[in-house]
Amino acid sequence: MKRYFLSIIFFLVWTHCFTQDHKKDEIIFKAMQDEMNRNYKDLSLPDAPEPFFIGYMLSDCQYLKIKGSLGSIITSVEYPLIRNHAVRLLVGDYKCNNEFKYDGPRYPGGKSTIENNYGQLKRDFWLTTDQAYKQACQDYSAKTALLKQQNLTEEEMNLEDLLKIETITKINNTPQMPLPDKNLWEKNIRGLSAIFKKYKNLYDTDVELSVMYLEIYYKTTEGTTLKQPVNIISLVAKASVRAEDGTVFSDSYSVQAQNENDMPSIEKLEKRINEFAEKLIRLKDAEPVNEYYYGPVLFEKQAAFHIFSENFVTTKGLITYRKPEDIGAGNLIEAISKMIQQKSGRETSLNSRIGKRIIDSRFSVKNYTSLKEYKGKKLFGFYEVDADGLVPKEELTLVDNGILKGFLSSRIPTLGAKESTGSNRFGADVSRLATYIAPGSVHIIFNGGVTEPELKKNLLESAIREGLDYAYIIRKMGGASISLYKVDVKTGEEKMMRSAGIDEIKLSKLRRVLGVSNNEEVVNYLYNSKVPVSMIFPSAILLEDIEIYEPQTPKKEKPFPLVNPLLRNE
Repeated sequence: MKRYFLSIIFFLVWTHCFTQDHKKDEIIFKAMQDEMNRNYKDLSLPDAPEPFFIGYMLSDCQYLKIKGSLGSIITSVEYPLIRNHAVRLLVGDYKCNNEFKYDGPRYPGGKSTIENNYGQLKRDFWLTTDQAYKQACQDYSAKTALLKQQNLTEEEMNLEDLLKIETITKINNTPQMPLPDKNLWEKNIRGLSAIFKKYKNLYDTDVELSVMYLEIYYKTTEGTTLKQPVNIISLVAKASVRAEDGTVFSDSYSVQAQNENDMPSIEKLEKRINEFAEKLIRLKDAEPVNEYYYGPVLFEKQAAFHIFSENFVTTKGLITYRKPEDIGAGNLIEAISKMIQQKSGRETSLNSRIGKRIIDSRFSVKNYTSLKEYKGKKLFGFYEVDADGLVPKEELTLVDNGILKGFLSSRIPTLGAKESTGSNRFGADVSRLATYIAPGSVHIIFNGGVTEPELKKNLLESAIREGLDYAYIIRKMGGASISLYKVDVKTGEEKMMRSAGIDEIKLSKLRRVLGVSNNEEVVNYLYNSKVPVSMIFPSAILLEDIEIYEPQTPKKEKPFPLVNPLLRNE
């Protein structure tokens, strides 16, 4: 009987929430549609083009941020609702319009009323549409004038600025998740940040929890209607340490999830933060790199992820785009002129390599959008529809046995990608609305991998053939830190070293690899710090001819004039 009554209560609560959400959706979409129709029909200026496309976007964001240091709360902010809106307005036509920022539209917008007030929502969109239209006319005039002065090829002239698509209605009615309990997480952050009290040599320590749960509404004059969620939880622990010679090492540990249930337990977080702190302490006393090294290097875990993500999941790799710079209005003419010269998308360095081998022939790269988990681990990269209203392909091969097959792209074509792959993604942002060309779940596949002990053996054998007494293993790189280990070729013994200089590992280094692990890692992360994506990749890769050298200008600080008060109290 008790279970029966609980079921009835749950049903009534769910029905109430669903009804309230349905009413809210009706008001928002009606305000969008009515104001859009009015502007599309009547918006005009003397001797100026009329709009041919209007897209309205609105986000409802629940936001929680808690930051603590040494057991005390520094910041604790909770917003049950932040509402932003934005407008994408195009004049001209699909062949040539006013846009020139081609890495993903940045829409004029601002805050909206958090009340579901039909009249006020219309007013918000009216004011922003007016701003967007005036700017669009100015941009279009400058762009068309400069186009006449350029010597474009016939193929470049025929390249459209925006692809036509079939319209879609996709409403996700999953109830928006409630924010995590603020009081509970304040307690958790106090406990996690207090861990650093044990490590007296660490300073600038803090632990921060950030939560953004968004519902994004999108409607266009073409007929596309969307409502989609974007949910992100991020926890980041930071710390710095100063060596005896004044060299400063700063690092961070982070974890991301899409809901509270997918976060590691507090016990696991405590363990990982302790491990992070202990490793940073060991780095303080590690031997510095003081000689040049040229030879094989084994990249493991996060370092392998860094190599793959920087070479594939960027606009230098498998994400195609046109003009990438976000130029201010003062440089508009210069920006548009440069854009026209790059209309073919030449800044995507691989554009001319389609059908050619770009990496070792044992590598293939695929993009999934319908995969929710891989080998028991949930994936961020699942999505049903992109920010243009396109349903993406569930599986797309980008590289096949080393041969480049295509790019991830949006409605804005380049010579290397004349069709959209449905890869224009909504970003998670508390302050504004934007979209980014981004993957779903990228899978780096290698045919013929070996175990990690075999890889280490191959590393040492390769170093011996090069006449070296030691080799290097890198387990973390990117940003301001590098986790480096010197390995004796005779004993295999590893010794932690200080951060060293290492050049960017470019795609050319992957054309011939010495070995790759047959074990796979899964990393969920935020592309451009905004879009939830996933990567499945080999956990280690062995490369030859890598340069490691002493850092040119390591960050150094003078000793503290006063003793740390935590040390004084001992």
